[in-house]
This record gives sequence, structure tokens and C-alpha cells, in this order.
Amino acid sequence: MILLHLGLFALLLRPILVQVAPPEVATILLDIPAPPPPAPEAEKPGTPEPEAAAAPPAPRARPKPVAAPPPIVKPEPRPSPVAPAPSTGTETQSGAAAPSPGTGARGTGFGAGAAGSGTGQGGGGGTTRARWKSGAMSRKDLPPELRRTGVTASVTARITVTPQGRATNCRITGSSGIPALDQLTCRLIEQRFRYTPATDSAGNPVAAEAGWRQDWWLQPPLQ
Repeated sequence: MILLHLGLFALLLRPILVQVAPPEVATILLDIPAPPPPAPEAEKPGTPEPEAAAAPPAPRARPKPVAAPPPIVKPEPRPSPVAPAPSTGTETQSGAAAPSPGTGARGTGFGAGAAGSGTGQGGGGGTTRARWKSGAMSRKDLPPELRRTGVTASVTARITVTPQGRATNCRITGSSGIPALDQLTCRLIEQRFRYTPATDSAGNPVAAEAGWRQDWWLQPPLQ
């Protein structure tokens, strides 16, 4: 009995050779579409960067106080020499050379000293013009013949003022009609008159032209 079982078991263990015909292989071509490309991965939202803190508002500029410019003070023009009023009174008070009887009646005016007025103008490119400073003439400067006969005349002259303020190169531009009086006027201007010289843009004194008009009036003594 045991042997029978062993025989059956041995038969079961033996390989059973079975010829199996190879299956026929059929080739089937299928048009399979290519798979779609993979969808791009959605970008993961990054951590949002913290917004920069807003800059504080700039301080409001305050306007600087602007000082008002100092007022420009214009120098007052120097008044031209004013002719003295004709003197009145006696011949002695007026300085007449030869007193005569009857003089001194009020309002007779035996002669005023010669009065003059300057009309200087800048020259030589100066920025300020020459200004009369000193010098005058009087009736005593008249020659005796004019004091005896009397005279009423004007002399206009033009001069050159040096950088030192002296009057030179006197020329008659308006004659009195009396050559001796014209020459006397020019000579006294050059001898007596002094000027503040003209200056250039740098403030240096320069030569300049100036004018002068001399008025003479003298009544003859009463006879």
C-alpha cells in the first residue's frame, strides 16, 4: 500500500512533456496618438515679499525770509553857485573905486560883484563830471575904465579841468563884446578856480571839460 502511494507520487513528480504549438503572431498596426504633453506644473505662489514701508513725507520746506535790499540813496546834486544879489548902499559899502556925491540912494546898486555859475560836464570818459569847488570874481577885478563907465555883460567860457582840479586852457565861447573883459574873465578863471576832478569807472581822477558863464554888471557912479 505504501509502495503504491510512492509510485503514484513519483509519477506525479515526473515532468509531463506536452508539445504546445506556437501561437500564430498577428501583427496589428494601430495608430495610437501621442500622449499629450504633461501640463506644466502651476507655480507655487512664493512667499510674498513684505512691502517696503512707505517713506515718511518730506518735511515741508519753509521759505527763507528774504531781506529787502537797502534803499539806494542818491547823492543830492550839489547846487550851482548862486550869483549874489546886487549890493545896495553907498559907494563905500559897495566898494566903488571913486566915491562921488549923491551915491548911496536906496536901490541904486553901485555894482555887485561879478557873479558866476558853473555848467561843468564830464569828459574824457569819466563816470563823474568835474564840479566847481572854489573861486570867484568881484567888481573890484574890473579895470578902472570899466568901473568908470559901467558895464553889463556876460562872458561864457570853456575850460579843461586837470586831474588835480585846476582850470586850464580857457576858451571864450560867448563873448561879452568887450575883448578886455573876455580876457580878464579867462585869466581869473585859470588863476582862481578849483574843481573836484572828474573820475573814471575805476574812481581815478581824469581830465574833463567844464563850462562857466560870468555875469558882470556895474553902474557908473552918479555925477
